[in-house]
Amino acid sequence: MEQWFIDRLLDVRALHHPQEPLVLLGGRGSGKSSLLAHLEATAGNTHCARINCEHPDQGVAGAMDVLARIAYRMRSETPRFPRLQLPAYAVTRLALAVETDPSDREADLQAMERALTQGRGQEHARDRFLPLLEKAASVAGLPTAVLQALPLLVEIAGAVERRLLRRRHLRIVRGIGAPGSPEDFLVDLSYGFQDAHAEERRAAERVLMRAFLDDLRRAYTTGRRHRRRTLCCALFLDNADHVPGQDFLELLATGLAETGATAVPLTVVATARSRPDLIKQSDLPSGGYLRCWQGPAGGRAERFVPSAVQGGVDVVVAQLRPLTLTEVRDHCSRAARQWELPWPAGVDRPEAWLGRLVHELSSGHPYAAGAVLSALPRFRSEVPLVDRLRRMLTPGDDLSVLGAAVRAPLFGQAQFSTHHLRRAAAPVVPAQALAAGTLCGQVPVRDSIRALLRDDLRCDAVVDGGPAVVMPALVRRLLLQELCRNGWDGGTQTSPWSDTHRALLAAASGRDAAYHRMALGGVENTAAAVHYLDELLGGVREGRTRPQEWCAALSWIQRAPHPALSQPGDAMREYRRRVTGVTAVLPRSQWPIARLLIAGQLTLHPVDDPCAHLWSDPLGDPTAELRGEIIDQLGELRGRLTDQQGLSLCERIKTYRKDPW
Repeated sequence: MEQWFIDRLLDVRALHHPQEPLVLLGGRGSGKSSLLAHLEATAGNTHCARINCEHPDQGVAGAMDVLARIAYRMRSETPRFPRLQLPAYAVTRLALAVETDPSDREADLQAMERALTQGRGQEHARDRFLPLLEKAASVAGLPTAVLQALPLLVEIAGAVERRLLRRRHLRIVRGIGAPGSPEDFLVDLSYGFQDAHAEERRAAERVLMRAFLDDLRRAYTTGRRHRRRTLCCALFLDNADHVPGQDFLELLATGLAETGATAVPLTVVATARSRPDLIKQSDLPSGGYLRCWQGPAGGRAERFVPSAVQGGVDVVVAQLRPLTLTEVRDHCSRAARQWELPWPAGVDRPEAWLGRLVHELSSGHPYAAGAVLSALPRFRSEVPLVDRLRRMLTPGDDLSVLGAAVRAPLFGQAQFSTHHLRRAAAPVVPAQALAAGTLCGQVPVRDSIRALLRDDLRCDAVVDGGPAVVMPALVRRLLLQELCRNGWDGGTQTSPWSDTHRALLAAASGRDAAYHRMALGGVENTAAAVHYLDELLGGVREGRTRPQEWCAALSWIQRAPHPALSQPGDAMREYRRRVTGVTAVLPRSQWPIARLLIAGQLTLHPVDDPCAHLWSDPLGDPTAELRGEIIDQLGELRGRLTDQQGLSLCERIKTYRKDPW
């Protein structure tokens, strides 16, 4: 994305086509503010302004207040370029700051005439604008930000000739009506701004925005020094889904649309946690924002291509993606060089190993990944890395760091309780829990959860034989850990975990039923899941089932979460204990499938596993000791099939021969 931004900063001479503002969507902790800070540093040599619309400066409450701050900051000295002058904006803003009296228009015109008389020097200009300044403080709606900026506006306006103002205002109001004089225009504008009708006020605000944009364009196209400006101006709006940001975005989009084919040298990047109204009102289909990241192909690097918003709205939209495994590995490598960490024995590439675990645990969430890495050196030196990671994920632990990373994005709703969300997280697809009677509460609660799940900025869309909505992996991990906090009964008695999965099992069939049996655990349930896969394998031998379907079912079922996996323990010892119990009730022909399922539920799988997005417990078998068992059992099952039928199993064996990190 940085290259996309730089290309637009350098687009200063291509003013024959406009630049649409970019609205960048992302939840809390997705890196929006950090990205804006980075882009601001990249644009440090040009005229630049950054506004946080969630915590704006005192007195900033609407679009005009935001614009006043932007104008003030963009006039700051830059190391390379001439200082920006914004004469049309300054005089227009002063006119809107004047308390005028429609019953005494002549007096208002005389005041404007005196103010616009050509003068020299800031002090002379301040004196000429004194009648305006005396009235400005009492104007209804005049923000503190503008009052503080009045000396700046006076300085700009004092250097502007009256004849220039006439030409400038005639141009920026073209299509609205040509006033007889600058004074007439400004007085009428002031009347409209103070009018009780919202439409009149909005019309005055649009004129002010057009004046600002026209000043920017002229600064880059006229005057003796305009060719020295080799970078566009940059504007950053953080949390633009808050009221000041939404108002400003709508005003800016309208102003850019009114400029027509006349481009403005302004690169705008706005971030938001939810869709601003400007996007909601368009016909942009829900979902698909992550398509803006076009992955590397043919030796080319990843490309950032935002989506155009249809419906006559001149903005483009994109969504911040999670960190990739490679990016998390890079962060881990840098962190590992700073600290002495107790690396586990038998891991030949420890930094890559840590990167895989952190990526699995955080699901690439930028804040969560950063929180894990920052917390690693807080433990005593003798505490193993796996134990450190496990404590970070344990709800209620004083060293847990991930809970805060996900509560705000998903739990920021007061209309339903968290325990209903925990139950909705039990199946792969939350809709299954919502359809299971009153498992997730009464109708109003279920409707609230459905509305939450339909928000594709907070939930993920995956495809497995059709579109389905799933919870983000990090959120689901913590919800499931909270679901089993009260203890696990082995799937035979009663607990929140067992009650939830038994209710889901009663409404499920096929691989979903086997999935919930593996989640319940215990000999009887595990044996039933093995029977299902054995029958499916018989269909492969008889030609009724494709081998790929059997492999997909295996991947799906072995991703069933097991509450015991979040507890400390030895993976190989747990594997042998469970295998001993279930093989005692199974025929020998089904033992390979039993071993395969149990090992698969415990271990760390290859990165390219087809169900990697469903669930992973990288701490169940953090060093992948059970890979050898999986390879052996796949090889035995491969021997029961023909060469053609066994190709899928051969490919699967190859993936497990590689280190999963």
